[in-house]
Amino acid sequence: MRIGWLAAAGVAAGVVFTAGWLVAGLVSRTADVGRGTLSDLGAATADRPWIWNSARTVAGVLVVAVSLGVYRRARGLPGAAAGVVLLGLFGAALAAAFVARRDCRTTEPACGTDGEYSWQHVAHEVASPFGSFGLMIALVVLTRAFAHDPRLAGLARYSRATVGAFLVLLVAYLLLEERPGAGISQRLSSLVVFVWLAAVAYRLDRLAPRAVSS
Repeated sequence: MRIGWLAAAGVAAGVVFTAGWLVAGLVSRTADVGRGTLSDLGAATADRPWIWNSARTVAGVLVVAVSLGVYRRARGLPGAAAGVVLLGLFGAALAAAFVARRDCRTTEPACGTDGEYSWQHVAHEVASPFGSFGLMIALVVLTRAFAHDPRLAGLARYSRATVGAFLVLLVAYLLLEERPGAGISQRLSSLVVFVWLAAVAYRLDRLAPRAVSS
């Protein structure tokens, strides 16, 4: 079975991202998986923050690569270009991990009480929600784009389910922010998104030869 670069990049992005937070959480002596955010693993006060920041950066570059591949395969679909741009911006926000990182972890009592933050911390606080919001819009826009091609009907249905699951987990995270369960809901939402990304990359990669031959 042929596996092209697009499918490989889609799968690798999820593997690197997930392995990154799993390993960073396991080696950390102070990480609070239940309450803490993923960003906490890369904060200046975290244990071995380079592990998570490296994984986020590599995963972000892979997401950008996938977005370029999706554009090549689906650019003729209505709205696909906008969705691809937003997906690429999400990848870019991830790739900025080494630069845009928090000064402290959200689970630290003193974090948030001192108004003097570095520009890296401020950049993270801007880039993180911007990337998440862009991802949400990208999911919706690409779902609608896939629905215009009968060959992608199954992918469109799966994408709609992904949008619903992501929304539920996002709301749960916002409601539980800095309380037990917040970290779990955020990690689950990332799994949902990266499994979807791998499915999109694989399906479009498999579709390309038939599209060319037709």
